[in-house]
Amino acid sequence: MIHFRRCSQTGTDARCAPAENGAYLEPMPSPTASDVEINLPLIPTDNEFHYEDTPAYSALQQAGLLCREYRRKSIDDIFTGKDLQANTTQQKNMWERFKYGYYLCPGIGCAVYGATHLELFVPASHVGLLMNERNEYLFAQPGMHNINSIFMKSVSHPMPLTGGNGQNGVHISHGNRTICIVEQGYIGYAVDNGQPVLLPPGIHVWTSESLKFLRSVALNDHKIALGPYTLVTVDEGYAAITQNNGKQCVLPGGHTHLLTHKNWKFEKFITLKIQTDDLEKIQATSADNINMMVNSTVNWRIVDVEVAATMAAETMAMSGTGDVAADITKLRRDVLKQALASLAAFIGSVNYSESFHMSAAAQGNANKKSVVVGEAVDSAAQGEPSLRRQSTRPATQPPEAKTHSKGFCDNPLYDLSKMDTAVEHANQVSLILTPTLTPTLTLTLTLTLTLTLTLTLTLTLTLTL
Repeated sequence: MIHFRRCSQTGTDARCAPAENGAYLEPMPSPTASDVEINLPLIPTDNEFHYEDTPAYSALQQAGLLCREYRRKSIDDIFTGKDLQANTTQQKNMWERFKYGYYLCPGIGCAVYGATHLELFVPASHVGLLMNERNEYLFAQPGMHNINSIFMKSVSHPMPLTGGNGQNGVHISHGNRTICIVEQGYIGYAVDNGQPVLLPPGIHVWTSESLKFLRSVALNDHKIALGPYTLVTVDEGYAAITQNNGKQCVLPGGHTHLLTHKNWKFEKFITLKIQTDDLEKIQATSADNINMMVNSTVNWRIVDVEVAATMAAETMAMSGTGDVAADITKLRRDVLKQALASLAAFIGSVNYSESFHMSAAAQGNANKKSVVVGEAVDSAAQGEPSLRRQSTRPATQPPEAKTHSKGFCDNPLYDLSKMDTAVEHANQVSLILTPTLTPTLTLTLTLTLTLTLTLTLTLTLTLTL
């Protein structure tokens, strides 16, 4: 192929070819091999197959537990030693039958040929299972086989090497010969003389009297038992409580952890997310003996997981066997009881009579709108009392209005800074329960109060005009 470029000459030249617009094009030199990108088929390497180099196997790789000894690169590598290779065609089979009089003497020829030959066809992606005169277990490659032996026999129909469902994978057991295919995202679990063998993704073939393949295990579960090992994946916002020979170990979230022996047991997950619970309705009495029906909610979360798991959460079954419930029922019950006690103590310190009704208090907290204030005027100037809207600005506000506004803002039931005393009280009690631990807040409480008050007021007004 010749590549042309525009020529700067205006005359004719042997190297230039005229174009339609009168310009001249001169031939460019043909590109060399270095200028051309050659797309050749690439042979994938071990890393390009992505066997166990994905993050799902990182914890097992770091522990050095993956066994690659029996892995093969392709199906052709399955057949070794005395295994049978495809060795015939239909035409060869026909000539072999002619030699034994298969067609000339159907009776005797068929009997002799059938006794001395074994014709076998193994479909593609299948493996044949045979035994020889020494009762050795052999595999047969896909293709046509014509075996000249009296003692060779086929023990089963050909077994497929594809079509596994992941959970079971492909598992072919033929005496002491085993073929198993572990899919990506799974781990193969086998046992050799009582010791666990973990097989990464790929084709695995072995001849062993003691190594037995048991199952394939998916790696997308949060808790995976692999014999004496346990894989625990902890999401962010959670923590896992484990017991290592009776000693508590807290596993942080956002990682996959490997428990390396049988007595390192997973107990439960504990959430670190914000919890919202309704407290039961209580009747509390304020400092000035006003009864209140209080509906409240509490928002709380666990900050120190080790303290909460050690002192408050149930992490061991009372019977000593079986799993522990995954919820934090006991811890939640303790938090709600403490929040209720702290709330009652807080309400008992409130002098409610110094402030107005809660609707007036809500209006006072706004403190930006004008307030209607009654004011006595001279009856000689006007014949009747009047109400006028007076601004609440400090320059013009009467002393009485300032007093009322201050009373609204000083109501501790609607003051978030003063509500913190109940939270501090609840957290202090939690710290008192664990005096030997570092003084870190175990629980963070946010109390939201909804008060329903029933008040009976008797007013006697005497006006002198």
